[in-house]
Amino acid sequence: MDSALLAKVLSDWQPFSSAVAAASATLTGLLFVSLSINRDKLKEAENRVFLRLAKRSFGDYLFVLAVSLLMLVPKQDRSIFPVVLALLGIGRMMRTVREWRHPDYRHVTERTKRETVAEYAAPAISCLGMCVVGGYIYFGRYAAIYGIVFILLELITTASRNSWRLLLLEKKA
Repeated sequence: MDSALLAKVLSDWQPFSSAVAAASATLTGLLFVSLSINRDKLKEAENRVFLRLAKRSFGDYLFVLAVSLLMLVPKQDRSIFPVVLALLGIGRMMRTVREWRHPDYRHVTERTKRETVAEYAAPAISCLGMCVVGGYIYFGRYAAIYGIVFILLELITTASRNSWRLLLLEKKA
């Protein structure tokens, strides 16, 4: 498979990538509104979990934006695009593991297994999935690009859920 075929595949995905990039940027703005509304409450010790969620959401939105913008780059080389996808996945995975291991984050609140999975395992699996998709694309299996849809959907869903929890913090007060 050559770079021209990858360019054609990515060209077909440009409307999707543009829409996802715009949605991610918009949701990032709404996250900042949530943070601005609750700025004083986030400084309180019992609300540190929300600050952690805000950081994770911001990272997820930036990850989604980065992948979407990467898909919009014209005339990409066949070997560069999948490698960058895999590197983005590895980088986000390392950050997720670092956050999970950080003592300030691990013991902020008592979490259920479901919350722990949603907070750490699901994003880690998404990052691993991005590496797998990058590998398949590298070896010419361009249909693997459909996997990006599920990965970005999971990350946007998780980040949006966390952002919503931040907005509800205002009502709780």
